[in-house]
Amino acid sequence: MSRLLTFAMLLSAALFVALSATMNAIFLSSLGRTSLEANALATISVAADIAKAALPLVLVRAILLRAWGHVAGASVMLLIVVVLSLASGTGFAALTRGTATAARQAQVDDLAARQKALRVIEVSLEGLAHARAVSLVEADIATEMVDWRWISSASCSKINGSSVRHFCTGIHKLKADLAAARERDRLLSEHTALTDRLASLRTNAGGTDSDPQATVVAQLLGVDTSTPRLLLTTYMAVV
Repeated sequence: MSRLLTFAMLLSAALFVALSATMNAIFLSSLGRTSLEANALATISVAADIAKAALPLVLVRAILLRAWGHVAGASVMLLIVVVLSLASGTGFAALTRGTATAARQAQVDDLAARQKALRVIEVSLEGLAHARAVSLVEADIATEMVDWRWISSASCSKINGSSVRHFCTGIHKLKADLAAARERDRLLSEHTALTDRLASLRTNAGGTDSDPQATVVAQLLGVDTSTPRLLLTTYMAVV
């Protein structure tokens, strides 16, 4: 049982060291302007993490041997590599959380914009609720166009007499009704497409919060979301 426990602890320690070194190296290498600089920074990061894993053993051994000069040197070096690792880990955690949060925020903003557009369309549709079907209006216009007044007025371009004027007024009203009917159909089509898109966005976004983890912690603590967001990033770096 003790061997199994020892193996589990060694495996856990190895994974922590390997993953910490990898994350720190990824962040530090991203600061390089060229591939040479990126590789150099990554190498420094890996070396610092190896030292961070080995220096506590050196420090304990130096204390047991009462080699106080070695204790001081190992302590200073350990502090330096721990601070470097913490800074790199914080940068990596902030970078990854920031990218994920930004992607969710873009989805949330898109969802809000489309919801606003949907409300505008619904208001416009309410104003066109009286509009008749396009086919019915087109049939009425086709019927009116066989009237002699349509021909005599050259398609209502020449108004001669009150009868023709009354007739052309009716034609213009029918054309306005046709435009309203077509606009209503166009808005209905947009409404359907927008509703489907909103359903898809709600499914993919999984809510309307860009950082649900920070929001829940903020609600529990009664603070602004920026505080737990910073604490969660720092906590990940410390781990």
